[in-house]
Amino acid sequence: MDVRASDRKKRDRLLLLPLCFVLAGAVLGLTAGPVQAAGEPASLQALVDAAEEGTVLRIPEGRYVGPVVIRKPLRIQGDGKAQVVNGDEGPVIRLEASGAELKGIGIEDTREDPDSVALEVAGSGNRLNNLTIATQGFGIRFYQAHENILEHIHIEGTTVQATGLSQDEEPVERGNGIDLLESDRNQILNNRISNMFDGIYIEKGTGNRIEGNMVTESRYGYHLMFSRDTAITGNTGSRNVTGAMIMADEGAQVTGNDFAKQSANATAQGILLFDVKRVLVENNRVEGNRLGIYAQTLRDTTIKNNRFMRNFLGIQMTDAEGNRLTGNDFVANVIQAQAVAEAGNIIEHNFWDDFGGLDLQGDGISDLPYRSNSFFLSLTDETPAYQLFFGAPGMLFLEGLFGSGTREDLVDQAPLMKPRAAAETAEPAAGGRWASILCGALLLAASGLIFIKGGKAQ
Repeated sequence: MDVRASDRKKRDRLLLLPLCFVLAGAVLGLTAGPVQAAGEPASLQALVDAAEEGTVLRIPEGRYVGPVVIRKPLRIQGDGKAQVVNGDEGPVIRLEASGAELKGIGIEDTREDPDSVALEVAGSGNRLNNLTIATQGFGIRFYQAHENILEHIHIEGTTVQATGLSQDEEPVERGNGIDLLESDRNQILNNRISNMFDGIYIEKGTGNRIEGNMVTESRYGYHLMFSRDTAITGNTGSRNVTGAMIMADEGAQVTGNDFAKQSANATAQGILLFDVKRVLVENNRVEGNRLGIYAQTLRDTTIKNNRFMRNFLGIQMTDAEGNRLTGNDFVANVIQAQAVAEAGNIIEHNFWDDFGGLDLQGDGISDLPYRSNSFFLSLTDETPAYQLFFGAPGMLFLEGLFGSGTREDLVDQAPLMKPRAAAETAEPAAGGRWASILCGALLLAASGLIFIKGGKAQ
């Protein structure tokens, strides 16, 4: 036998040995990656621990078990089908790192505990995007976490209960959707939250921005406590107990929001202001609530250019000094206003659709003041059955007889003759009106000429 041929066969067998080991490892499941039994959730913590700092960690479709702690700046991206479920204790995911990103992941907390947390953030400068969270506890909780961005997150409470409870019903205990404590300059953008305790709650935070969110079927949609300079802009609150609750706050800006259908609960309102300073409430649409806006103990606050429509009570204000109520439209409310008159408030240039007014100057402002009449409301507060007489001729007579000049009247010294919204709509069309007038005049002249020529022909 040729010696060289024998040596070649031995060398070929030696070269095949590594390949055999690789194939055997693949068959036996010994390749790199987490090991798990069939049907058992995978460990996301193992994947996080194995990833290098600053890299992108892509999470494939699957069900992963928590708790998971992220301590380094990773970009963790799911494909929308990666689901992380809770373990026995602690947050399902805790983000302690700064400069990290969490995107495209679902989080499910099955614990029946209102104090449980689906996602806890203790770092700063992170971005949370396109997450779905189902929980009975807190959806996302921040503690001393600053300059984070939360956007396109859907948080759903797993316990369903209507917001209007009877006296015999106990409210189901739930956590807040997004909860910030001592956290500053965070941006909460374009999120959807439903069936939680409070939708978005901020306590002792400064400079946070809440924009483009929707909160439904919760207690308070947007709730501020002991915070400063928060911007609540372009949000929607519907079918909650209260659309926005601003309490013990300074410098908040509540602008361009839509608060509708907070009416199922006896204490429901679109906007509630309590013990606030330097707050701006502007360009909001507040419609179909039991109470449009309730304002108590406010200073240096401006409520302007809002539209209060189809509420049972448009505005209720008490213990208010040095504030401005101007440019608002009060349309189709059962009761327009109830207020205890205080010194130093400027109340003018609002439109009240239950007031005819008298405009001698032709400037769109009534020369007669508008005075609210709270007689019906005070009467029905004492005897609710009298609500049956709303709009009755006898009730209108009694309102005129007893309801004027009381301490609870709100007085607009210079009310508008037309709603501000109608005036704004009409202004751009002024040129069109002149064109219509000119066209009508030309048609009239042409008709006259035809008539004259017709007469001469006869």
